[in-house]
Formats: sequence, C-alpha cells, structure tokens
Amino acid sequence: MKLAQRFQRWAVRRSTAEHQIALTHRNLYIVPTVVGFFWLAVFGLVWVGAANYDNNPARFLAWWLLSVFFVAMWKTHRQLQGAKVRLLSVSEAPVDEFALVKLQLEDVPHGIEVQIDHGEWQRWPSQQSVFSGQVTVPQRGYYALPPIKLRTQLPFGLFRCWTVLRFTKPCIGYPAPLASVYLPCSQHASDDAEQASRQVIHGSGEDFNELRAYQPGEPLSRVDWKALAKTQQWFSKHYGSPSAGAWILDFDRLSGQAEQRLSVLCFWVLAAQASQQALGLRLGPQYFDLANSELHYRQILKALALYGMGESNG
Repeated sequence: MKLAQRFQRWAVRRSTAEHQIALTHRNLYIVPTVVGFFWLAVFGLVWVGAANYDNNPARFLAWWLLSVFFVAMWKTHRQLQGAKVRLLSVSEAPVDEFALVKLQLEDVPHGIEVQIDHGEWQRWPSQQSVFSGQVTVPQRGYYALPPIKLRTQLPFGLFRCWTVLRFTKPCIGYPAPLASVYLPCSQHASDDAEQASRQVIHGSGEDFNELRAYQPGEPLSRVDWKALAKTQQWFSKHYGSPSAGAWILDFDRLSGQAEQRLSVLCFWVLAAQASQQALGLRLGPQYFDLANSELHYRQILKALALYGMGESNG
C-alpha cells in the first residue's frame, strides 16, 4: 500500500464523527509548499554566507527570513484551527448519479478549498457559511460518504495546512433507473396506462426530456447533474405527461432479477414524481397507498433502495 494511502487511513481514524467535527491539532496537518522549501533554502544560503564573511546585515536578513517562515506556519495553521465543520445533508439519488453534499463552516476564512473523495478541489466562498458539493452514488441502499478534505495555503503561501474528514452519517442510494415501456400496475391503473408509458418513453408527452431552469423547491431528483457539472448552471428535467389514472406499481408484475425489477420501478416512480402522478406501490410485504406528495415519493424510493436489506419501510 502506498504511503499516501496509509497516511489517509490513519488521518481518517483521527477525524471521524457522524455530523460535526472540530478542527484541532489532532486532525490538522501542515507541511511547507514548494515556495516554502525555496524560502528555507534561501535562508540557509544567506546564513552560510553571513557566517563565512562575518556579515551582520546578512545575519539579520537570515533571521528575518526564518522569523517570517515560522510566523507563516503559525498563521496558516490558525486559518483552520478551532473551526467546526458540520455535515448538513446528503441528498438521496440513484446509483451512478450525483448526490448533493452540504457542509457548514462558521466564520469561513479566505482561501479554503474542499475536495470530496478524489474529485477536483473547489474553493469555499468566503462570504458563505454553507458549501455545496457532489458525490457519485456508488451503490443501492446505505453507503458511506467518502473522505472530505479541507486545505489552505494562505496567508503567505509558504505552508499548506489540511485535514481529512470522515462523516459516518449513512447515505441512501436509489436503484439505477431502467427505462421500460411496460407499466407494472396491479390495480387502479387507467385504461390508457400502456399509452401513458409510451408517452414517457418515446416523448409524445408535451414536456418530455425538456430542460428548464431549476426553481427552488423542486425535488432534487429532477436536477440534471451532468448539465450542472458541465455548465455550472442548475436545470431540471421535465417528462411527458402520463394519463390521469392512479398507479399502484407492483414488484411481482415484473420478471427478471430483483435489481432489474427495482430499477424499472425506480424509473416509474421518478416519472410519476416529475409529473405529480398519484402513485402506490406493492413491494413484497410492504404496501404504500395512493398519494402524490414529495414525502410519499421519498418513502417509496427509500423502500426500493433498502429492499432486501432487512429494513422495513412500510
């Protein structure tokens, strides 16, 4: 195992909590940057020259360089020391899509950067206490949030101070949606259910596959995360309008492996959520009656996510 991987595992063990982590000398690490090592080398050259030529102004310059070096180390460490990082929320999303991670840091100093897992470093806005990032959902059901790193090189750029955080709050991943023309309803499906399913699949509905500017309050399941990653602008997906009949989806109406059936059901739940379609679900012994509230959709999606994992959600 590489030295860097061993260090990260050791650092994660020293800074693990469910919701909030305080940054102290135990979980903050600091090393000189390339500029810092160059600064130290200049100090060494000036000191050697001052000693050889018995030059007092050169000695003064050498001591000044060394003083600035240690002050820079103290100031950089103070940028993060004493801060409290809180995990506000992790949105629920399908497998291989992006979940939104929200962090909070009080009195955010300038120059703080954040890295989630092994993604790109992003600057924390100095005027905002809340930072929003993304993490790819790795699996269905519960999964652990990957390590989060914070770093800074300010105020002098001679040192880099960083920390590695691990939040243990369990996150939930939905099944990866799998498009299907078959609407697996057990009852209450309208006579036009087959036509409705084809509208959603083939786009004969008025709003199918249309991207609109995201409006606050819309469910995060509608967000086009790929468009956000490319354009840094928020868009929401809108699908074709299915028929007005109520749906009660039934796991037993589908054939194939359990994961495939869960993926098909997830597709239809997300389609119903996008159009505020009244929806119910039969999932083994669990039953969800007809409703079209956001809480109802989330309960159904959570049931699909945790199916077969020993947790009851009915």
